Formats: sequence, C-alpha cells, structure tokens
Amino acid sequence: MKVSPPWQQQAQKCSTSSGSWRLLLVSLLLVIAVVVARAIHDDDDNDEDQYGNNHYIDYAWINEFHYANAGGDRNEFIEVAFLATPNYIHTMSQYKIYLYNGNGGVVYGKSYTFAPENVTLGGPSSGLHFWVVQTPGLQNGPDGIALVAVGVTIRGDNEEDDDHDVVVEFLSYDGSFVAQDGPAKGHASMDVGVSETNSVPVVTTSQGSLQRVALGGGGGCRLGDNFPSRRWIRTHDTNTKGRVNVQQSFPCVATTAWINELHYKNKGSDRNEFVEVAFLVGPTPPDDWSFVLAGYQLILYNGHNGKTYRTYNFSTSSFSSSSNNNTTTTVTTDNNGLYFWVVDTPGIQNGSPDGVALVYNNSRVVEFLSYEGSFVATNGPAMGQTSRDIGVQESSTRTLANHSLQRIGKGCLGYDFATWSNNSNNSLNTKGRLNDGQEIDCGGSAPTSRPGSTSRRAFWWWSTPSPPSSDSIVKRDYGPFQLYIQCGSSYGYAVRFSYELKGPDRHDHPRASTYFEDEELPQNCQQKSFRSYSHSNCGSLSNRKKNPFCFDRGHLVAANHLDKSVHYMELSNVMTNILPQASGLNQAGGAWHRTEDIVECARDLPNVARQVIFGGAFFDDDSNDYFLQSHGIPTPDHFWKVVVRYYKGFFTTPQVAGWLMPNRYTSTNDKLYTKYLTPVARIQRLTGDPMPELPSTFTELTTANPADWWGVPFGCDYS
Repeated sequence: MKVSPPWQQQAQKCSTSSGSWRLLLVSLLLVIAVVVARAIHDDDDNDEDQYGNNHYIDYAWINEFHYANAGGDRNEFIEVAFLATPNYIHTMSQYKIYLYNGNGGVVYGKSYTFAPENVTLGGPSSGLHFWVVQTPGLQNGPDGIALVAVGVTIRGDNEEDDDHDVVVEFLSYDGSFVAQDGPAKGHASMDVGVSETNSVPVVTTSQGSLQRVALGGGGGCRLGDNFPSRRWIRTHDTNTKGRVNVQQSFPCVATTAWINELHYKNKGSDRNEFVEVAFLVGPTPPDDWSFVLAGYQLILYNGHNGKTYRTYNFSTSSFSSSSNNNTTTTVTTDNNGLYFWVVDTPGIQNGSPDGVALVYNNSRVVEFLSYEGSFVATNGPAMGQTSRDIGVQESSTRTLANHSLQRIGKGCLGYDFATWSNNSNNSLNTKGRLNDGQEIDCGGSAPTSRPGSTSRRAFWWWSTPSPPSSDSIVKRDYGPFQLYIQCGSSYGYAVRFSYELKGPDRHDHPRASTYFEDEELPQNCQQKSFRSYSHSNCGSLSNRKKNPFCFDRGHLVAANHLDKSVHYMELSNVMTNILPQASGLNQAGGAWHRTEDIVECARDLPNVARQVIFGGAFFDDDSNDYFLQSHGIPTPDHFWKVVVRYYKGFFTTPQVAGWLMPNRYTSTNDKLYTKYLTPVARIQRLTGDPMPELPSTFTELTTANPADWWGVPFGCDYS
C-alpha cells in the first residue's frame, strides 16, 4: 500500500483556514531548519577566537612579575619563561626587556639584556628555563613591560635584508595604553587584568607576584597550546620566580627525539634485537641534560590486534648501562650534539605488521612507526592512531644478526630523515652512533623571515638548529595525503597538495570540528594560530559568501574525501592543510566547493577506477594579506587544482581537468568551466610545477567541448 508522507497527510487533514496557517508555519520552520543546518555544515569558519588572534607566543614570554607591595616596594622582578632547547643562549641573546611609563607611553629606566647567569634551569618535567631580572624601581601602574627580539633579520620586498626590533609581547598592569616611543611604538598594551596592592583589605607582600597560568589549569609546550594571554592570577605572598607557576604545567619538551634505527629479526634464531632513539642535545649541553629525555618511553605494539605488549622507560641511570624492564639500555654520543638511547629488545615481534611508538609522559605520541605494514593502535597512548610504515623490512632468510634498518639523509631532526634503509650495502648496524648515509646539519644561526613578511615575531623557536631552512619547501607525508610546505623564518604554509582516491565511497564518518598544529613540524613551517581568519569587516554568517573580507579555513584536501576513518577526518583539520579561502569560493555555491563535489560523486561512478588530485596556491598580490599579524601567512591570490580520472578497462585513456580560480568571493560554481577551466600546460607555466602525477597520455577537458565536462551525477548524496 502506498502511504503519503507525513506532511502530505497533515495537508489533507487541514481543511480549515487555521489548519492551513499551521501547515504554512510548520513548513516555514522546516525550511529555516534545513537552511540553517546547511549553512552550519557549509561554513568552515564560524568559531571566533574569544581571546583575539594576536596573543600566542612561540618561544619566550613574560611569565611572572612583581611591582608593588605593602610598605616600601621590595624584590621587584620580571621573569621570562622560554623553551628549554639545547643552545638557548644563542636564541635568547636577541631578547631585551623594556619598561614603559603608562603616563605618556614612553620608555623609562634601563633596558635589560638577556644574561645567561640570570637563568634558572627548569626541572626534568617542565621543559622550561627562566630568565629572572631584578627590577628595582619598577613603577606601580598603570605601566607596562615589553619583551623584544632585537636585531631580527627580516627580508623585505626588495630582497634586501634589514634588521628590526620585533615586539614579542607588550603587557601592562592597572590599565592599558599605547606606546609612543621605543620598539613598541604604536602598539597597544594588553592589560594582564590583575593588580598588586599596598593597601587593605588585600595586601600584597614583598614575596607576592602576578603569574601567568593555563586556561582551566591545563598545560602545554608553548604559550600557543592553551595559554590565553589575559589569564593571570595574583599571589599575595608566594612568588614562583625561577620555576613553574601555580596552576601551570608543561607536559612536554621540544620534540628533538626520534626513532633512528632498529633490528627485529634475522636468519636463524633472532639475536641482537634493539631499538635506537636519537635525540638532539647540542654541542655544549648543560651538566644535567637528562631532562631532554626524562619522561620518554618506547612502547612496542602488536600489529595483529593493535595492542601494546612491552614498555621501556628512559632512565638517567642508563648513561652507562642499567637494567630496564629486563633489558639493557645505554646512552652514547657522537660529539655532534646528537645522543643515542639504545634499548635492547629481545623478543620484539617480527612484523606483518608490528610497531613501536616513542611516547612522552605516557600520553603524547611523538612517533608511531611500524614495519611490514601499518595498523591502527587499539590501546595505549597511540590508541586510534594509524602507524606509519617505514617502507623497508628485514628477512628471516637473508638478514644477518648484525644488520639493521636505519634512517638516512641530511638534517637535524627526525622528519629530516624521512627515508629508511635496510642497510643492504653494509652488514653492520650502527647502534649508538650516526647511521651510514646520515649527516647531521643543524645550521648555525636563526634563519631569516619569509620574503615580504611583516610578522611581529620573526625568529626561530628551536634555538640551535634551523630545520627546515628559511624559504625552503618540504614535503610532509600524512599517509592519505601529502603537502608541500613553504617554511619561512617564523611561520609557514602549504603551497601544494596531492592525494589519490580509489574505489567507491563506503564510509560516512562525521567531520571533525577541532583544528590543530602539526606537532612534528617546527613553527617556521606552520601558521602562527589555528584560530579562524577573522576580519573586522566580515560581518555575519549570512553575508560571508558575498563579502570580500570574509575568509574561511579552507581545506586543500577536502575532509569529505577522507571519510574512510575518523582519524583521517581529524587529520584533514591539521592547519598545514588549511589556507585562507574566500567564503564565496569555499562554501556551497563556490567554484572550489564544486570541484570537491565533482570528485566526491565520481567515487561512486561504476566506470571510475581511481582519481588523482593535486594542486595548490600561489601568491602574487599583497594587498589582501589580512592575516600576517594573526596567522603569520599571506593570503593566496589564486588556487589551482588538477584532477586525473582513471577509468576501468585496458583501452580507456585517462581524462584530466585543470582549474585556476581566483581567491575571491565572486568565484562561484557557474564559472567553473566557462572561466576557470585551464589547460594544465598553462598552469605549469604559471606555477613552474612539473606535475609528476600527470599520466604520459591523457585527454583534457576544454571550454570548447561542453559535452565532456564533468558534472555532479543525479542522486549523489555528497557524503
């Protein structure tokens, strides 16, 4: 029996005038609900940062100070916290503290230059050092403090290098003001929001202070993790200078450790199995450098069920040798600032696949590698993560007991050594020293800024090394997609992407809502903030697609194309996959959005075998660079995309479509083929991209042949 839909049944029952009005009202509400739901679904950027976009500090920040107390002011000080990286002396030598008089906004008193003798080394779990400056005569407010990086090299548009004083942070207390001279001239101070007092009923003693804390008492590795700059507290009688503040914790250190070599099976009975972790300490490490690895663990994973089966904890007693979980660990150095933690792992499983995770504090996964395939961890710190297959393996019939799998290449940190070797040309392992084919090159100074950058923080937070170097492009392989990232001196952004889709779409995992940084990349290869691209002239959501000042967090690789797993969907929101994209281009009705729909719907076409998608952005106009202050990156002026569609059958030639789209709100989907369809040869000339993904022979969609244009098939559910 054919049954009418509920809304038709309701219409048949409503014969009176009042019933008709009720039906009309219900219908209108349904339409509004659908429109709102679609708008929320399409909007990629409707989460404003309640703290603003210009408050995250990457390497050093003002962490605590004391300026007033009952009686005569005593023990006034300013504390700057910074990451405990190996050669911090080199990086911090650029920093100075300036005092500002809120009455007139001018510099007063002396400036303070970084002095190593005033540094207190943080404990093993903090990952911080503290520069404490005694400041007798620090005024009682409203006044301010500026932390400045002096003489930072910034390359201008004329390609000439100039030295600038970069304002890292400009804070004030008992009110805010605008600086009228000195390095912070023109900058508005940010009031910390709490004050010290020398009068009843609440009296600050000479041992009190104002302290920076985490939002909700959480922790992070850098201020940018979860430290809103307005979040301060007052302690009336207990300062914490030279140590971590109350309600403040830093549960990790700079990621300078990586899995460097391993051996898991050989011909005959397995022998000499081990895993080696390399970690950067620097050529002149402090007397107690063990905090670099304190809290690290090696965890072995069974690839059959995704579960952990053994854990090795780093121990400072392993400098010579020690018993650690019924095995021996040793630490050696090659005198290049690189140390090696070697863990003997008898009984490590033989693959097909199995894995090993390098973990900090039993929670933060630094690396999750596997051999003879990849798998998803089902418990432990790496639970839900997909391992990264190193791409080489050992053999139970050919590998000798003194062989190993080794990372090779030239660089300074783990991601520099992306290639693994099975050591086929050398029968000896290299545990406890540099691998064959591995060269440590960390550079000697902080790199310069990206050309044209006007960022207020143009310096390198990793102190000694400079990986990757300024103005270099590095390839980052995320598994389901690859990005090519332009690394500057301060921040970076993706300029190219590539990925492949095979077979029908059989999954529909929900889209992730959280954006995040890539913890394995240094800051100069990613954006300054993961917040939305906010512009004061953007306005409300309903106007976004028609407003030239509205930009979304636009995905290079579409989230919907990665719905094979929850992890992939989350991975699509890594900020290296995001660029400022005009709302009218990115959202429903936009040209970029339509190319994503075309690719998505083609996944279910019965004659399509696979699709290869690649593209990127280029920048030729700085007039729309609205986000240099908030995110440290320019705004793309054009996006380009090439889709290669392979068909089933032996005699079917692949088809190729190339699009070049202005990054403007007027770039709508009705222009996709009439204006934006571009020969790939022309895109190659404009971008200089060699396009290695192109097949040797193909037919190309052109504006002259509308019959060949790809559309969105009827009935596609876009999921």
